[in-house]
This record gives sequence, structure tokens and C-alpha cells, in this order.
Amino acid sequence: VFSIRSPQLAKIASINATSVQKTYNSTLGTLSTPTREGYTFDGWYTAPSGGTKISSSTTVPAGDVTYYAHWKINNYMVTFDKNYLENNLWNNSSLPNGMGYEYVTISQEKLYDDNAIGGIVGKATIQGTGGGIWHYGYGNSLTNGKTYTWSVYMKVKYNQSSNIGHEQGGQKRVNLTTEWQRFTYTFVASPSWKGGYAFMFGTEWIDGQELYVHSIELVESNSLNVTSSQKKYSSTLGTLETPVRSGYTFLGWYTSPIGGTQITNYTTVTNNITYYAHWKYNSP
Repeated sequence: VFSIRSPQLAKIASINATSVQKTYNSTLGTLSTPTREGYTFDGWYTAPSGGTKISSSTTVPAGDVTYYAHWKINNYMVTFDKNYLENNLWNNSSLPNGMGYEYVTISQEKLYDDNAIGGIVGKATIQGTGGGIWHYGYGNSLTNGKTYTWSVYMKVKYNQSSNIGHEQGGQKRVNLTTEWQRFTYTFVASPSWKGGYAFMFGTEWIDGQELYVHSIELVESNSLNVTSSQKKYSSTLGTLETPVRSGYTFLGWYTSPIGGTQITNYTTVTNNITYYAHWKYNSP
């Protein structure tokens, strides 16, 4: 709020701003731009609601006057990621024995985790440093020029970076850590150099590295399995969807694909955010 007093010597005062003095009939000059969490500043006006917008060229009147900040509440995008891809083309049942390799050797072990597709986790202990490791889970080359999206969960014993993804132009560099992470990528399929079937896990390794992989997914789509809507700042999420997935029990919505904090319909919106469904595999 600007308060201007005295017909001969006007003083401009602003909350959270310094005060300056202005003489009668001079222009206000540079106006402060205040900030407020969850709102966008819309300018200074002659009334708390409505009124006339002022500017740096507005002249100081012959009398006391107050100007008021106007605000617009922000809308934020809230996205719900079901944390799996529908119509998955990839077969995870051959993990880890379906993992191929060259110029390194690996010992394979099947582990179980009820957060994984089919409850299956593939573990590969790697001897050597310079060689490729991959998995065959789809028996056909991808169609050149079509758009695909993949998703995978990975972790390692020793932190390292690696190029991962489908070998038909669908690879990206990621930082693998000792904690599970979900990686996703959307790409346009290009001609194959290795038969067109392989999901690559990397070609450079730390000797003795342990690689853990689960839930490889590949779909012909340009997006993940998500829904989004706009919510006003400080509003609650309201009724949450309860998704259904064959063979799995829905555990709730969380702030991270793995771990994180469970949300409720009373959770308030404060920024653009994505929430993730958590699932438990129903063992036969």
C-alpha cells in the first residue's frame, strides 16, 4: 500500500519497501514490485478492489492518497502418474537370464520385489569395464519413424553414469545411484544396429559393479500414463482417483515414484507437481 500525504510534500510508503518523498505534482517514478507466495502481482490501484491502475508517470495529488496492490491467485498444474505404462510391449519374465553381454562377463541372479512387474528383479554382477549389457524382451524391431516411450527402474552398487535405453535411437545418459530410480524417455525409432530388440544398460562399467533392474516397459506412445489438471494455489486436491491395474494392489498416491510421502484429498497445492501411484504385485 502506498500512502501519500501533504499537498506540498508527498510521502510514498510501501509495506516491505522503503519510503520516499515526492513533491506535489511530481510523478511517482519507479514503483515497487512486491512478491507474495502463490500470487502474481497485478499492479498498484487507487482502490483495494477495482479502481484505476497507476503507473510511474502518475502525478502526486494535492492531498493524502493510498494506492493498493492487486493480486491474481496462481493456478498450478497437478499431474498424477500411474507409474506404469499401459499396453507394455516388453516381457520382463526373462530377467535376469535374458540379459546379454559382450567384452565383460556377468553373473546373474533373480531377486524378488513386490514393487516390480511380476515381482522380478534382475541382478548382474559385472567383471570388466568396457563392454555392453542389454536385455531382449521384445522379439521385433521397432517401426522406424514411430514414437515410443520406455520406462525402467535401476540401481547399482557404485554410483556411475551410463547410457541406457532402446538401441533404436532411444538411449539417454543417466546417473545411476545406490538407490532405486525410475528413468523414462520418449523417442522416435531409428534404424537398428543390433537387431532392433535390445534395451541397453550401458557399455562402460566399474569392475565389480552390481546392476539391478526391474520393470522395463516399452509402449508405442509419446507420453507416460498420466492425467493433469489445474488447481488454484492453497486449494486442496479433493477426491483422488483410485486406479485399477490387473494383478496389482493400489497403495496410494505419493510424492515420488519410489518412497516419498503419501498424499490425501486434504493435501494443498503450492506449485506445479507430479504425484505417483504406488503398487504391490499380487503374488500367485
